[in-house]
Amino acid sequence: MSYWKVVKFVLIAAVVVAYFLKPYSEEMYYVYASLGWAPVIVGFMFFPGVIFISVFVLKVVLRRKLNFKRPTWSSNPLSFDSPENFFHLAGFVLIAGGLSDLLFFYLNAGELCPALFSSVSSGLGILFGIRVLALVYEKQSS
Repeated sequence: MSYWKVVKFVLIAAVVVAYFLKPYSEEMYYVYASLGWAPVIVGFMFFPGVIFISVFVLKVVLRRKLNFKRPTWSSNPLSFDSPENFFHLAGFVLIAGGLSDLLFFYLNAGELCPALFSSVSSGLGILFGIRVLALVYEKQSS
């Protein structure tokens, strides 16, 4: 078994535990409640938007081919040759942290507000952007 799988699992577990170790405050919940749905939508759309602009510049302006390697759990997320591995891990860290944050606030406040979903939507946006990159790469390879 690759040690990167263990490192990634430990990192994700540490993020989940860290969200439960923070103190709860009513003020923090009311700040989240005042934000509305905007952070959720922006969080999901940001990374795919960056991917779209980057692929456009790479393929249309620079006329280069996309170099992509599908991320796996055993790949090195700190490799500068394959930044998609880092973003793959970051997406799962955001999803795990966001889900534990949702559970933390639900257990302490008894209700949820839309802005609490922003970490989860950001992580899903990152994974969606990586999937778009994979589809573009598969299309260019065929």
